[in-house]
Amino acid sequence: KEDLQLATIQAAAERFVAEVWMPASSAPGGLARLVAVYDCWLDYCRRRVFPGGCFFFGTAAEYHARPGRVRDALAEVRRLWLEAGAELVAAAQDRGELDPACDPEALVFELDALGMAATLDDQLRDDAGAYGRARAAMLARLRAGATAPHPALD
Repeated sequence: KEDLQLATIQAAAERFVAEVWMPASSAPGGLARLVAVYDCWLDYCRRRVFPGGCFFFGTAAEYHARPGRVRDALAEVRRLWLEAGAELVAAAQDRGELDPACDPEALVFELDALGMAATLDDQLRDDAGAYGRARAAMLARLRAGATAPHPALD
């Protein structure tokens, strides 16, 4: 059973890459790509690519307190997601688009929290409008850290 669960996590991760990372990879680097990734993520969650909503949100809630290989695999996918987001923030900083004093891990934590809150409200309260509010809050947070106006933040 555990091997099947691990294979399911791997398949879901591959689908996530196809649905979120691949479409966003065509955006120019820096801040534009950062915004594209979070837009694609919100869209992925909004469309409920998997029955019941975001696969990782649901399974993390179920397995976060259960030690073992399934929890470890979910934690690894989450680690990769957060690290990749922090790398995108750092790339935007390297391009001079985001304040270099901004902590990439803290900013990604905030963006992720907004997306997860939208997913929870959509799934638990049937509030699909939560994604629009999350996107607006994400853009406001990025505008606050931007070094100049940027078309991706319009």
